Amino acid sequence: MDSFNGTDWFLGVEATHVNGPLRLEGRVGRFVSNVEPATLAELHGSYALTDRTRLRAFARDVIYDGDFGHFGLLSVGVSHDVSDSVRLYADAGFHENDFGAGDVYHGNVFAFGIVLTPGGTRNERMFTYTPFY
Repeated sequence: MDSFNGTDWFLGVEATHVNGPLRLEGRVGRFVSNVEPATLAELHGSYALTDRTRLRAFARDVIYDGDFGHFGLLSVGVSHDVSDSVRLYADAGFHENDFGAGDVYHGNVFAFGIVLTPGGTRNERMFTYTPFY
C-alpha cells in the first residue's frame, strides 16, 4: 500500500520469480482516487548474459476509469554491475498516452540510471522501482 498526494491510495500485489539467469517481476494494482482512479499492470524481466551484465525488458499499462484512456510503456535495455555496490543501466522504449478524447500521444523514452547498494549485498528478490514515465 502506498499513498499518493495524501488522499489517493495505491493497493497492489507484487511477485518475483528468480530461476538461474532469468528474473521476472510482476505487479498489479489499483489507484483508489477521487480524481484519477485507474488499474495498473507491470512486468519486469531480465536475463543474465554474464555475472555482471543483464538484458532488461519492461512493460506497463495504466488504464484509467471511464473514458479517460490509458498510459502504456514498453522498453528494453541493458544493465552492468560496475562493482558489487554500483549498477548502471540504460533503457530505450516507446510510450502511448491516450487521454480518452481522441488525443493520443506517442513518443520515445530513454532512461539512464544508477542503482546503489550499500554494503554491496544485493537481494535479487527485491522489487524494482521504475519511474512512472
